[in-house]
Amino acid sequence: MTKDGKTAVIQQNIYNGEGQRIQKVDGDETTNYYYQDGVVAYTTDANGEQNSQNLIGTDGNVLATERFQQNATQYYLYNKDIQESTSSLVKEDGSTALITICHQLAPVARNASNVPSFTSSNASEYDLIKYATL
Repeated sequence: MTKDGKTAVIQQNIYNGEGQRIQKVDGDETTNYYYQDGVVAYTTDANGEQNSQNLIGTDGNVLATERFQQNATQYYLYNKDIQESTSSLVKEDGSTALITICHQLAPVARNASNVPSFTSSNASEYDLIKYATL
């Protein structure tokens, strides 16, 4: 959608009866979400091609994620704080992909690189907003 010379992308979401997002359409990109015991296990694109796989821990939390992008696969490890909230994501080379900073009102995600949406500590998928490069 274009208004006053600016292009805006409209995001559409579909949820199941348990309140879990099962599909996100963001412009021309579609992501389908598949759950295991209430946790996002993997995602696919509009063609049914798998584009992520989450490693789920015994407590029903996501420990790591594998992202399939074109001809490359990227791995991210979730670091948690004492409240089991995601405090950072670490790439396989040890560099930081995401750092979350908790404020009194709400946590703020700071994106250190071009990182797609990730699973939050309560196992729901959320979209990151790029606030600043750290």
